[in-house]
Amino acid sequence: MLPNPVNQKDKKENLLFTQGSEMEALKENLKELKSEIRRLRRQEDIFRDIYDTVRDGIAHTTLTGKVIYVNTALLKILDIREDRLIGKNILKIVPELLSPKDAKRILVLLKKIIAGKEIDPFQVEYRDRILDVSTNVNPKSRMLTGIIRDITGSRKGTDVLARSASRLKRAELASKAGNWELHLASGTIIGSEGAAKLYGFDA
Repeated sequence: MLPNPVNQKDKKENLLFTQGSEMEALKENLKELKSEIRRLRRQEDIFRDIYDTVRDGIAHTTLTGKVIYVNTALLKILDIREDRLIGKNILKIVPELLSPKDAKRILVLLKKIIAGKEIDPFQVEYRDRILDVSTNVNPKSRMLTGIIRDITGSRKGTDVLARSASRLKRAELASKAGNWELHLASGTIIGSEGAAKLYGFDA
């Protein structure tokens, strides 16, 4: 039986129509995809602007410790170029930046967080600075986040106050002097160790 020319023509037209519809749908999908990519890039730019204006250093790594992002503040705190960090594993970076003693201690903590365990914030000496480090694991984004804060100034201030208090205490005991305060509302007397010894009370 010979094919019907009319049926063949209809089939070709239907095929062309189907292909045309699929192409239109594909174009629409690509248009939506491009729009979503632009939206995500705008969001990324916003987050990067935020990250780059905060004073705390921020680093993101994969769950295995590979560094994928660092902000400007972290580069300033560490006084280091971005290419020394990006793409490298934090377990290899730490021994390059810290003393052997500190590196050994910090590597134990980092291995714990890479293993999925929570760790408390910790402090470490870096060059002439004291850094406070806190970490967080985000299973949804599959990232580890580290926040590094330079607390050198506040620590030095605390140390100065502690030394001043210690010197005052030694001076009082050596000079047999003391100081005390009377709280009028409660009638309570609060005195220093030197004052307590002068009046024969227990400190």
